[in-house]
Parts: sequence; C-alpha cells; structure tokens
Amino acid sequence: GIRWYRSLVDLWGITGIANIEISPEIAVKLGMALGSLIPRRSKVAVACDASSSSNTVKYGIIAGLLSTGVDAVDLGIAPLPMLTLYARVKGFDLAVMVTTLAYDPSRVRIKVFSCAGFIAPDQVKALESIFFREAYRRVLGEELGTVQRADDYVDVYVREISSYLEVKSIAKTSFLVDCIFGTASFLWSRLRDLYDLDVYQVNCGELGYAKA
Repeated sequence: GIRWYRSLVDLWGITGIANIEISPEIAVKLGMALGSLIPRRSKVAVACDASSSSNTVKYGIIAGLLSTGVDAVDLGIAPLPMLTLYARVKGFDLAVMVTTLAYDPSRVRIKVFSCAGFIAPDQVKALESIFFREAYRRVLGEELGTVQRADDYVDVYVREISSYLEVKSIAKTSFLVDCIFGTASFLWSRLRDLYDLDVYQVNCGELGYAKA
C-alpha cells in the first residue's frame, strides 16, 4: 500500500501491482471502506476475471464488506456488462469488478459502480476519506453481512438482451466468434442453444481460462 499517499481512485478505478500495492490486506480495507459508504444490510455484487490475482483481491473485498454489515453477492467469474446489468436489475447498491490489465497482467484494477454507472465524485471523496482515515464501520458478530452465490446472472443477462434482439433477422446468419478466452465465452453457447443460431466459436476456454 506504499503508493496510496495522495489519492485512491483514478480515472479508470483503483489500480496497482497485485499482491504488493493491492495486497489482500489492502483489498480487505477497500471492502471495509466501500461497506462503510453505504447502509448496513445493503447488497453489493462482486465479480472478477479468471486470473488468480483478481480472485484473491475479490475475496478480500468481500471479507471487508461483510465486516461492515453489508451483504455480498458473488458472481464468481463474469464479464463486466453482466455484472453491471445484474446489479441494476436486482437493485443492488454497488457493483465491484476486479480484473488484471491486458497489457500488464501484474497489475489489477478495481472498478466500482452504482446503478447509474461509475460512483459519483462525492462518493469517491467519501470513499477516500474513509480509507485514509481508516474510519470503517465495525459491527458485532451477529450483525456481520452474508455472502451469496449468484446462480441466475446469466439467465438475467440473456433475458434482458433478448428484449432488444430481433431473432428473425439473424436466424439464417452464420457467426464466427473469437472469444479470446474471455469470461463471456459461455454466453454464446447459451444464445446459440436458445435461439438455434449458427455460431462457430474459437478460443473459448472454460469460464474464460485459456487452454495450455
């Protein structure tokens, strides 16, 4: 946490070297600061990409949220659009996405969203104030938050985008989709089976993991 001496959030989120600048300890404190920003029993959706670094940071953030009496909904490995849409449809207070940078896998980035998009500037200032002053809300054991696994986020996403999709116009079209081993790899198979689309997939590892 040696670089956090002026500001915490930049234009793109909270970014730092995994396990050094954004260590598990820092991740827990970030979760505590986020949890202290919203009322107890609020719900926060959390997701990450397939990297070990992102997964480690995600679990740290969840631990911090729970310690402030906030409930966490874990989507596991999911792409950002699925996370933000799911949080909006479900009416969650915040959504937190953890990813590694494509051009520098040693660094992780944490993005925080409200239902309206990126959190507002006044919320950023309040978050940084809580973090730097360590003015975290602490609750007793019986008031700790709970963590739930989101099992329906893919169904919610497919249902929502289907309302904008004209299936008849693409029914006789063939698609070649390069998933680049991304976290949305599994989505195309769901859409293909649902709408009987002619889809050819390449570079689609399971749950976004690249095959060796």
